[in-house]
Amino acid sequence: MRIETPFLFDLDCTLVDSVYQHVLAWKEALDAEGIELSVWRIHRKIGMSGGRFLNQLRRETAGDIDAERVERLARLHAAAAGCTRDAGRVTSRQSSSKRLSIR
Repeated sequence: MRIETPFLFDLDCTLVDSVYQHVLAWKEALDAEGIELSVWRIHRKIGMSGGRFLNQLRRETAGDIDAERVERLARLHAAAAGCTRDAGRVTSRQSSSKRLSIR
């Protein structure tokens, strides 16, 4: 008998709620860039497209956010959330401290 390992994708976050992990990761990234924004304001933006999130961020902070800073924020957020991208592979740190790899 051959044993096969099942693989489950949670594309719409109905199995694992990572909202708060992302809120805190954005908070850490924004703080590192010197952008002051409260956690509840970040939480309101989770689920927005990247462009809409950025437009809201510009409005609320009245800050200068150029393409280079956007890239830094994205890297900082990914690092804080425990996500890395390498050679077509995305790895995410889960709250249980287990690692999930998606190819």
